[in-house]
Amino acid sequence: MTTTRLAGRVGLFSETWASFVTIGWIAFAGRTFVQDNLPGLVRSFGSLLSNASVHQVNGWYASPEEILVSKIDRLLTVLIIVLAVVGYLRNRIAGQRQGWLKALLLLISPMFALAANNYGGEIVFRVLLFSLPFLALYGASALQPAGRKTGSQLADISRIAVLAVMAVGFIVSNYGNDRAYYFPQQEISGLNALYNSIPKGSFVIGLVGNNPWPLENYNNFNYYWFTQVSSKAVAELQANPVKTLVHDMSWYKHSYFVLTSSDIAEIQTMGLMPQDEPQQIENDLFRSNQFRVVESNSSVLVFALRSQSPTLSIYSGAGSTESFTGGSSRGTGASATQPLGVSR
Repeated sequence: MTTTRLAGRVGLFSETWASFVTIGWIAFAGRTFVQDNLPGLVRSFGSLLSNASVHQVNGWYASPEEILVSKIDRLLTVLIIVLAVVGYLRNRIAGQRQGWLKALLLLISPMFALAANNYGGEIVFRVLLFSLPFLALYGASALQPAGRKTGSQLADISRIAVLAVMAVGFIVSNYGNDRAYYFPQQEISGLNALYNSIPKGSFVIGLVGNNPWPLENYNNFNYYWFTQVSSKAVAELQANPVKTLVHDMSWYKHSYFVLTSSDIAEIQTMGLMPQDEPQQIENDLFRSNQFRVVESNSSVLVFALRSQSPTLSIYSGAGSTESFTGGSSRGTGASATQPLGVSR
């Protein structure tokens, strides 16, 4: 009895303290954030249909491998939810409602965020994340043998099969996109050389920005990533890469267009633009007489405007003229076997 009362007091104290901290953060530490975002939050309240809408962005551009990973990811989610439903029904039929009521309440409590947020479809993934521990708990109870009996051999085989399918699905969904998050050593060293060589205040422009940023003095440079700005910016670049880049880069005394292998991997994996678009942009810049190569290796390609004064003397680590975007040749322009910056 004493232990039960003590646990109840501890629980009440924890709930009170958590409420106090939350209110304190809203009133003081997060005051500016709340003031800026409260109007949008109020406007979006009740937008259940728009918030619960989930779809694949630019699925027609994504690689077949990425489409497969996306489908397996969704099927794994559906399987976990189905197992949780089976576990709930099984416990309900067995008369174990009281012991599982708290888990059920914790499972459904995040779902209220669907009606009170301005995250759009992203809130679905957040709700799933907070509900996942309790979905897993109910799902595990669906696979648990009834009572002390081990059940039939068919039931045991079914459990093993379900777990095997879930394991394969988890591996694919967890590691299927790793290609977009892998940075080759050549890319790391190449970008380090770039950021250590360009002047303070330089303008660095690129397609995605999915590359190793400088570990220090990051604020010394200005950045612009087309796919992070708007679809209109991407469309203008695709329509006329040379004209668009000359216009954007001419506003700065020193500006550099960076193309990396990890950027291309993310474009091809996430479907941010057509698969061959980076190759087309690279070819157009090499054919143009308005750009020069200031750095080149197997994972990094950096262009600068010929009209701007040279500031780099970076040497290439590559030994051939193969294009890392997948093309067979770079056409006209500086050879990758020359010291970079020679053809200025």
